[in-house]
Amino acid sequence: MANHGPSYGLSRELQKKNDARFVLEEAIEVLTWIENVTGERFSFDVTTCESSTDVSNLLKDGVMLCKLIEKLDPQCRVVYNKKPKMAFPMMENISNFLAAAKRFGVMEISCFQTVDLYENKQCYKVS
Repeated sequence: MANHGPSYGLSRELQKKNDARFVLEEAIEVLTWIENVTGERFSFDVTTCESSTDVSNLLKDGVMLCKLIEKLDPQCRVVYNKKPKMAFPMMENISNFLAAAKRFGVMEISCFQTVDLYENKQCYKVS
């Protein structure tokens, strides 16, 4: 994640609003659903997630998201890096997932931005 210092003033207020919109129980339900659809498990037990940071850390490489869209639409072949180690390939995986989701029929307005997930900016939009 990008290293942003503490926020103050209006930025802090916006951050508090965004944090209040995130519902951990819903995010855990979505993560569990992803595991059930893909037939694969995340690197640690999703029920132990304690914050939006934990959730974004599980999804931020984009691999499970790409596997998910391929399971939901077997005709869809998403090009993705299966073991990304650096930021750009991870963000590219997320972008490729979002493009495939739009082709699958998810409306643009329902999609999050790559940075929302990768930098845990507005994680409530992801789940």
